[in-house]
Amino acid sequence: MNIFPEQTLSETEETIIAEKLADPAVKKYLHILAYNVGKSILLSAPGEGQTDEQYLRGLANAKGQLSVIDTLLSFEQAKQTA
Repeated sequence: MNIFPEQTLSETEETIIAEKLADPAVKKYLHILAYNVGKSILLSAPGEGQTDEQYLRGLANAKGQLSVIDTLLSFEQAKQTA
């Protein structure tokens, strides 16, 4: 069983995604998400009773979220310049 099958997008599918991501409301929403995640990273501190490992895991998770949002925002830009 292949849990993560390799998939590729057709040019038509890439265009559809780029069009959706170019929508100003979608871009605004992604920027709001990025702002909130970034703010939580900047203001984060280990919680009471939280181990360093738990804190660092949460920090890595938030950085991963920012990376995904950045990828979504750059996908639209890359498709427009192509």
